[in-house]
Amino acid sequence: MNSLVHVLVSPNVTFNRLRERGGWLLPLLGIIVFSMVAVWLQMPLTLRTAEKLLQDKPLPANMTMEQMLNLNMITGTVMSVLLPVLFVFLGALVLMIVNLFIRGNATYMQLAKVALLAYVPWLISGLISGVLIRTMDVASPYDVMLNATVLLPEKHGLLFQLLTLVDPFRIWMLVLAIIGTAVAAEKSKKSVWPWLTAIWLLVSFFSAFFAGQAPAA
Repeated sequence: MNSLVHVLVSPNVTFNRLRERGGWLLPLLGIIVFSMVAVWLQMPLTLRTAEKLLQDKPLPANMTMEQMLNLNMITGTVMSVLLPVLFVFLGALVLMIVNLFIRGNATYMQLAKVALLAYVPWLISGLISGVLIRTMDVASPYDVMLNATVLLPEKHGLLFQLLTLVDPFRIWMLVLAIIGTAVAAEKSKKSVWPWLTAIWLLVSFFSAFFAGQAPAA
């Protein structure tokens, strides 16, 4: 559990220690718990937003507004458990590809630990947003986005989606993934960062492009 804090201040030392003997189960449980807390903090705004969207659409047969909102609450809670797990194990696959490109010595489980700790900045972002929602009069999820989209008056479109990439927490995640992969693979950061950054940009731009095609809410 201490590794969740130490990776923020001493990533090289933390990843070196985890490469040799550190476990991943307790940190994963810790991340899941904090992820559930973040979802709980954000839940009032999530339910208000869902209610506004549902008011403009016909409800499914035999479903009331209250039931739909309860379903949203349950879905959010379940996803708070599943998303960190999916990120860790799918992220480890991506890091394994980089490890193959650079002829590194990392194992899959070592890279799963890297992906796990690289998730911490995103968790911090969610907790900060949750605290802002609970302490401020927030009308929309866009009001608590911690990225460059604050510069845009219109919160939709391709440019908006591209600016979501200019996010200090996303970049922080990438930096931790680069450091951790270099340590696990026993290679220099200079050999890791071009591959990992290229994959990150490719996935991010494709996601932004397809999200940008969606009609404005």
